[in-house]
Amino acid sequence: MFFQIVAATPDVASYYGNSPSFGGAPFDVGMGRRDRGQQAPFDGRFNSDSETGGHNLTLEYRMSDAMSLKSISSYRSFEQDTICSLSGNGVMRGVVLDPVTFAPSIEDLYGPYSCRNAPQRQFQYSEELQLLGSTGQWSYVLGAFYFFERSAEFNHQRFTFVLPGGQVALNLAPPSIFGGETESIAGFGQASYRPPSFDGKLELTGGLRYTQDDKKFFNDAFPDDPGSKSFSNTSWLASANYEFTSDVMAFARVSTGYKAGGFSPRSPFLSSFKPEKATAYELGMKAEWFRRRLRTNLSLFQTDYKDLQVQQFQSGTGGSVGYTVNAAEATFRGVELELVAVLADGLTLDAAYGYTDPKYDRYLFRDPQTDLISDVSDEARFSAVAKYNLHVGAEYVFKPFNAGQVSARFDWSRQGERYFYPLDYINIFNEQVKDPGSENLRARLALSELPLGDHGTWEVALWGDNLTNHDNVGYGIDFGGLGFGGLFFTEPRRYGVDFRLRF
Repeated sequence: MFFQIVAATPDVASYYGNSPSFGGAPFDVGMGRRDRGQQAPFDGRFNSDSETGGHNLTLEYRMSDAMSLKSISSYRSFEQDTICSLSGNGVMRGVVLDPVTFAPSIEDLYGPYSCRNAPQRQFQYSEELQLLGSTGQWSYVLGAFYFFERSAEFNHQRFTFVLPGGQVALNLAPPSIFGGETESIAGFGQASYRPPSFDGKLELTGGLRYTQDDKKFFNDAFPDDPGSKSFSNTSWLASANYEFTSDVMAFARVSTGYKAGGFSPRSPFLSSFKPEKATAYELGMKAEWFRRRLRTNLSLFQTDYKDLQVQQFQSGTGGSVGYTVNAAEATFRGVELELVAVLADGLTLDAAYGYTDPKYDRYLFRDPQTDLISDVSDEARFSAVAKYNLHVGAEYVFKPFNAGQVSARFDWSRQGERYFYPLDYINIFNEQVKDPGSENLRARLALSELPLGDHGTWEVALWGDNLTNHDNVGYGIDFGGLGFGGLFFTEPRRYGVDFRLRF
């Protein structure tokens, strides 16, 4: 779906509102999904092109009945030439100042914001070797991992910067050129043991992983100051599973993890951030009841973060600017519940509920106006985190007949609200561009297992998505430094037919 402007400052609304009087397109701004929108071309183009490729190869050699060696190789590449028009408006016109002489003229406007990302290139490859084995009460895996990635982007930005008063503006086109490399090497091992004294019902597991990450970065805004950093970490895992009966198993797990540090690619200066570290605790139970007609999975969890990496986005005369910062400490607590019930022959009901309660224990913020550092943990939000997710589904599979099999499925899901930026006084339209919560009702009616020759089958299915036509928000962007903010909505109600062949 297209980008829609939902909020604007008074100066920006006044300036673009004058566009029709200069022969330009009207300024479309307002909350709610629009069924139709406009788009301004970029050098006469509207379309975007992309090419993605990838290959995977998994090889396994059984050295004996108790030991095997596995190799997992993969390669991915991506290239894109993208046109973006983040306004939902056509070609607007207004009074523009020459950036050198400041002479006014009436011109087509660049904005509010448009760009051409060309070229965008990325490729990566990885190799993982695993030695898997078992002996007596022991089972184990030893492995090594290698990963390499290189990426680069040339972002041709164009936008209109409205000056105070809302009468004149500047058409600006600062380029944003950056890229980098990542190389990661890791070694890991994990072993599980079932003590004979517990008749194989208890399983104890421990694991270690050492990782070395090397990051390189460049940005044409500061070509003499490329970035290069190395990070390393040793993480561990300890868990215990106990099978009370053949149908009931409980587990406890403690593990640590880390996300490497790096550089903020869209920053106008060299900006680095530290690794993020986490310690996760989990208690759970998996069980089957009533002769396996009901399955339940319950999990309670808590994750403690240190140097949590938080994405921040700003805009201004340099265009769009993104930073990654370390927001000190945070704690996530929550619960997850899954149910699958066979209510009758052919009729299955499934449901899932997840609740997360995240809190910043400390969030140090440097005020760009005063340069003072303060703890804003009481007011900072978690980006793109919904407190709850709920899903309910039902499927009925009819008894097969000579021509095939009919099945019908319904799914309904709901998700809580999501904010996309942590601090309201950095992103002034944070409230307007949030996701207030989404819901989706889907249905699918399929006729499958239809014979196709001697060795194949085919399937035809009718489906509907977002049947209640709910206005679900995909993402919001706050261009507060340019005076506006907008939303992408996901697809409205839609229908379709699928055909599938199997040989």
